[in-house]
Formats: sequence, C-alpha cells, structure tokens
Amino acid sequence: MDVQPVSIMSQDLNAAPQDNTLLIVDDDRAFLQRLARAMETRGFAVEAAASVEEGLSMLKRRPPAYAVVDMRLDDGNG
Repeated sequence: MDVQPVSIMSQDLNAAPQDNTLLIVDDDRAFLQRLARAMETRGFAVEAAASVEEGLSMLKRRPPAYAVVDMRLDDGNG
C-alpha cells in the first residue's frame, strides 16, 4: 500500500470546517456583534447569546461544533 503524505500547506486554513456551527456567548453586546459578523464572513453559521441562560437555551436547541464563551458573564460563569 502506497501512503502519500498530506501537506497542511495544501489546505485552506481560513476555510470554515465541514460542521461550521459556532455559538458565541458574551455579555458585551458590541463585541459579540463584531465577533459574530467576523466569523460569519469566514463561513461559520453563528448563533450569538448575550447571557448564560440564552447560551444554554441555544446549546440545547442546536449543539454547535465550536463555541467561544466569555468566562465572566453577568448571570453566571461561562
């Protein structure tokens, strides 16, 4: 069996992965909106939550492949 090396250089590292769902949780609404827009332009399907409660609700409804979570939120710990 011939095994060919795969070069990471041939992969587009800026492309979003196959499962491109991303949950962002941050109580700084301006930052949350900017980050969500930036990640959408990179091909992610973004859901944005401004609280722990809202984030947990989104998580239960549709678990994302990736998440970016603020560790200090007004209504709990990220």
